[in-house]
Amino acid sequence: MSRFTNTARRFLLVFAGIAGGIALALWTRKLIALDPFAAMARPDPGLGLGIGIRLDDVDFRHYHDKELTLKARIARLDVLRDRQSFDFFDVRDGWCNTRYGPFQFETQRASWNAASQQVRGLSAARVFDKNMDLVVPSFAVDQRLGLLSAPGRITGRLYDGQLVAYNLRYTLKDGSYEVGPAEWEGMLALTQDDGKEAKRTRWKIKSDGVVTHKDDLERWPNGEATDGDVLVKAQLIERKVSTDVVTATGKVVYFSQKTNLSCDKAVIYRKEKRSVFTGTVNMLLKPESEQDKPLKIEEIPPFRPLVPDEVAKGRPPAPPVADKKMDDELRSGKVRKYPVVALAEKIEYWYEKGKRHAIITGNPQARQELPGGRWRHAWSPKGLYDGEKETLRLVSAEGKKDTRVRSSLGDDLVCAWFELSTKDGDDRWTASGLEGDVYPDEEEVPLTKEKKGAPPPKEPAKPQPPPLKGRLHGKG
Repeated sequence: MSRFTNTARRFLLVFAGIAGGIALALWTRKLIALDPFAAMARPDPGLGLGIGIRLDDVDFRHYHDKELTLKARIARLDVLRDRQSFDFFDVRDGWCNTRYGPFQFETQRASWNAASQQVRGLSAARVFDKNMDLVVPSFAVDQRLGLLSAPGRITGRLYDGQLVAYNLRYTLKDGSYEVGPAEWEGMLALTQDDGKEAKRTRWKIKSDGVVTHKDDLERWPNGEATDGDVLVKAQLIERKVSTDVVTATGKVVYFSQKTNLSCDKAVIYRKEKRSVFTGTVNMLLKPESEQDKPLKIEEIPPFRPLVPDEVAKGRPPAPPVADKKMDDELRSGKVRKYPVVALAEKIEYWYEKGKRHAIITGNPQARQELPGGRWRHAWSPKGLYDGEKETLRLVSAEGKKDTRVRSSLGDDLVCAWFELSTKDGDDRWTASGLEGDVYPDEEEVPLTKEKKGAPPPKEPAKPQPPPLKGRLHGKG
């Protein structure tokens, strides 16, 4: 009897232990399943549809695998019933981490989905990081791709300048972007045609296309850049940031206080202080009276080539209207009050102060039109400009005299080289191996020697012969 009793007692204790363990497990499971926010999640007639929780004055932080992904100070937070979607109101000190780095934001209204990792600014916002500080009408960020997009009008700082643009796509991985149309204003140090040392000045660059910045290269299609003294337009303006090289291609035009220029391509090596213009370089040297006027975009007159000799021989001459004052002005060299048009295939210009010079190649020519149908025309295989001495030397090919200067008065000179001053009011020039035809003024070169006290002729004087045709010769 006692043995049965003891056995039964042990059996009951084991059974009780098993039952107690089952009850404890069921209670623990129920406890784990409890939602501490269950009371808050009950439908509230004051909340909108789909809203599970509403909190005010929230210091919000979200972590994923111990890594902070999003934080902000929020005046009001709505947690939707799916527990993945959040609506933010009056966001301050917003900080969002992406796969490729963080950015910051402030806005009156935003949303975030923890599952898709999408942040959206639903009202006007400020977005900023080390490269930008922009005001946008709205924005969207994919945290996995590190891509920020903002449609509409955008203003603020982008890199070293101020931007006014439309439709931004910005990659946090490398700071690359697409935006446009766009207008950017900031500090650059492009070439200056006055020969002064390049300095950082405020420039405006605009484009009516999509501007891109990627892999160290900025691209401005249909671009226009100006600092108020210089204006450059081209079908494409590119800037290599690391090397500081600016390249303009496609119908390039360059306007400055002294010079207007068009070409197919212009490359500006800003670190070397060197510019290279290539491909039918057509240049207008403005007259003195035009050099102080405000900068403006204007048509560059096409170069008027000289009629070839074999063609000109078959045409009757068209001498200019007789005017001694105009003739004297033409030969004096003091004609900077009239524009000069030049043509070449390549101009390479070093603009560093103290080292200013240029090499002009590709059959360079220059022509100057004066009143009364007068003109001067010069061409040579090469031109050498010394910006420090303010001289231009036209150089013939080795062993030849193919530098040539002609005028509407019939002057036709050839030489090994011809050098003239480019200073205002300086008419000095020198030449080597000069020879050719010159038509001197008949009043300066008398045809007969007058005798003192001789009575006037009794008969009318005979018609005077044409002016002397002089021949100049020099040593090469």
